[in-house]
Order: sequence, then structure tokens, then C-alpha cells
Amino acid sequence: MFEYDEIFKIDSVKLLISVVIGALLGAEREYRSKSAGFRTIILICVSATLFTILSYNIGGPGSHDRIAANIITGIGFLGAGAIFRYNDKVSGLTTAVTIWSVSAIGMAIGAGDYNLAFIVTAVVLVVLLVFSKLEYSIEKVNKVRSYTITFSKSRSIEVIEGTFSESKLKFKNTRLRISHTISSGTWETQGRPEAHHKLLDMLSKDEEIISIDV
Repeated sequence: MFEYDEIFKIDSVKLLISVVIGALLGAEREYRSKSAGFRTIILICVSATLFTILSYNIGGPGSHDRIAANIITGIGFLGAGAIFRYNDKVSGLTTAVTIWSVSAIGMAIGAGDYNLAFIVTAVVLVVLLVFSKLEYSIEKVNKVRSYTITFSKSRSIEVIEGTFSESKLKFKNTRLRISHTISSGTWETQGRPEAHHKLLDMLSKDEEIISIDV
């Protein structure tokens, strides 16, 4: 009975730690209004911890990984649900990876490796909070944009792409449709914000360009 009480106390502490860590990481996701927010991240962390505890309690000698191994598969489905694609752009990757990381932290807690769980939690928080500012700074220097341009048949593609070059933007054509009357193309561009402003200014003055979608 004494041994059972000790095990119960240890498992309760593990679950409490997973709630706290899940709350820390979930608060950041909730603050940024992500699909997997405060409660979701807590539940993922607690569930991963509990499954790992059960894996140790239920599994026989040498088979402690039986339940734990399936946590990875289940989390894969949750992460996939957070990822979506719209207009050739992929969103939700950071949230999906956060879900993956939280489950790994929960498994570490369930296995009793607290030091590893705390270290990874600190690393994830630094990446989500500090590196996001660094990412924003990089984006200000090097902005990526997609331009869909509709133009008349008399305007050559070389002239349009020459405008990209003149604006000092790196570019890649991803789609091109040519007809007898009007044509359209999509270009992925990369460069400084002022280069994008210059490009838009030059394109807007071109009378052969019908529309520009950014």
C-alpha cells in the first residue's frame, strides 16, 4: 500500500508539471491566436505524459515503448490538422511543430526525465518568443511576395521580368497563361521592402498591364 501511494504521488507530480509546462507553451500560442491554443496544448502535454506513464505501468519488462510509440503516430494526425494550404502558401507549420514538441516534452515528463523536459521547454519558448522577433527583422530586410499580373498580348514577358530585375528583386515564374487577347502570370519575388514599392510603382504606370494581385 505504501509503495502504491508513493507511485501515485510521483505520477501526480508528473501530471502537474505537464499542466504547468503545457500552460506556458499554450499561452504563447493562444496569444498569437493559433488554432492549437491554451487548452489544446495543455491537454496534449497531459495526455502524452499520461500515455507514457501507462506505457511504463502496463507494459511488461522490455516493452515500455509499446504505448509510447503510438503517441508519435497520434500526434502526427493532430499536427497535420493544423497545417493548411491557401494560394500556394502553407500555414500552420509552426503550430504543428509546437504540438510535436509539446508531446515530446510530455513523454519526457512521463518517463521521469524532468531535466530534459525543462531544457526543451526553455528552448521551445525561446524559439517561439525571441526568434519570432528575429524572424520579423529578417522579413523586413528580405520580404517574399507573390505577384499575379494580367497583361495585354502586346506586352512581352521579358519586359515584365525586366521590371523585376530593374527593381532589384529576385524572382521566379511559377505560372503562366497566354491567350490571344490577354495573358497572366504569377511570380514569386524576394527582396527589400523598398524594392517591392518600386516594382508596384513601375507596374502601375505600364498601360499594357490590366491588373496586379499581390
